Amino acid sequence: MKWALVGDKDTEGNVIVEGSSNHIESGKPVARVGDKLSDGSVITTGHPFIKIDGRPVAITGSDVSNGNKLVEGSSITQL
Repeated sequence: MKWALVGDKDTEGNVIVEGSSNHIESGKPVARVGDKLSDGSVITTGHPFIKIDGRPVAITGSDVSNGNKLVEGSSITQL
Protein backbone atom coordinates (compact mmCIF):
# COMPACT_ATOMS: atom_id res chain seq x y z
CA MET A 1 0.00 0.00 0.00
CA LYS A 2 1.10 3.54 -0.71
CA TRP A 3 0.07 6.82 0.88
CA ALA A 4 -2.05 9.14 -1.29
CA LEU A 5 -0.78 12.69 -1.68
CA VAL A 6 -2.21 15.97 -2.95
CA GLY A 7 -2.03 15.76 -6.75
CA ASP A 8 -2.71 12.01 -6.91
CA LYS A 9 -5.80 10.85 -8.83
CA ASP A 10 -8.81 8.59 -8.63
CA THR A 11 -9.97 6.14 -11.32
CA GLU A 12 -11.65 8.95 -13.34
CA GLY A 13 -8.69 11.33 -13.12
CA ASN A 14 -10.07 13.60 -10.39
CA VAL A 15 -7.16 15.07 -8.42
CA ILE A 16 -6.74 15.19 -4.64
CA VAL A 17 -6.71 18.90 -3.72
CA GLU A 18 -6.60 18.76 0.10
CA GLY A 19 -4.19 17.18 2.55
CA SER A 20 -2.44 17.60 5.88
CA SER A 21 -0.42 20.76 6.34
CA ASN A 22 1.37 18.96 9.18
CA HIS A 23 2.70 15.96 7.26
CA ILE A 24 4.53 16.32 3.93
CA GLU A 25 5.97 13.48 1.82
CA SER A 26 7.88 14.07 -1.41
CA GLY A 27 7.04 17.77 -1.07
CA LYS A 28 3.27 17.18 -1.01
CA PRO A 29 0.68 17.04 1.79
CA VAL A 30 -0.53 13.55 2.74
CA ALA A 31 -4.25 12.97 2.03
CA ARG A 32 -6.60 11.67 4.71
CA VAL A 33 -10.21 10.52 5.00
CA GLY A 34 -12.41 13.59 4.47
CA ASP A 35 -10.00 15.43 2.17
CA LYS A 36 -11.45 16.72 -1.12
CA LEU A 37 -10.83 15.91 -4.77
CA SER A 38 -11.15 18.33 -7.69
CA ASP A 39 -14.76 17.26 -8.44
CA GLY A 40 -15.87 18.07 -4.87
CA SER A 41 -15.97 14.44 -3.73
CA VAL A 42 -14.20 13.33 -0.55
CA ILE A 43 -12.04 10.37 0.44
CA THR A 44 -14.20 8.00 2.51
CA THR A 45 -11.85 5.17 3.54
CA GLY A 46 -8.22 4.92 4.59
CA HIS A 47 -5.67 2.87 6.48
CA PRO A 48 -7.29 1.16 9.49
CA PHE A 49 -4.46 1.99 11.92
CA ILE A 50 -2.28 4.83 10.63
CA LYS A 51 -3.68 8.31 11.26
CA ILE A 52 -2.48 11.85 10.66
CA ASP A 53 -4.20 14.73 12.48
CA GLY A 54 -6.57 12.13 13.96
CA ARG A 55 -7.81 10.97 10.55
CA PRO A 56 -6.95 7.76 8.66
CA VAL A 57 -4.28 8.15 5.97
CA ALA A 58 -5.63 7.74 2.43
CA ILE A 59 -3.94 4.94 0.51
CA THR A 60 -4.09 3.50 -2.98
CA GLY A 61 -7.44 1.73 -3.25
CA SER A 62 -9.19 4.07 -0.79
CA ASP A 63 -12.83 4.73 -1.67
CA VAL A 64 -14.06 8.15 -2.78
CA SER A 65 -17.61 9.49 -2.35
CA ASN A 66 -18.03 9.69 -6.14
CA GLY A 67 -17.81 5.88 -6.38
CA ASN A 68 -14.19 5.82 -7.56
CA LYS A 69 -11.01 4.59 -5.89
CA LEU A 70 -7.64 6.28 -5.47
CA VAL A 71 -5.19 4.81 -7.98
CA GLU A 72 -2.03 6.82 -7.38
CA GLY A 73 0.17 7.06 -4.32
CA SER A 74 3.63 8.02 -3.13
CA SER A 75 6.36 5.79 -4.44
CA ILE A 76 8.46 6.62 -1.38
CA THR A 77 6.25 6.02 1.67
CA GLN A 78 5.34 2.36 1.98
CA LEU A 79 2.98 1.15 4.71
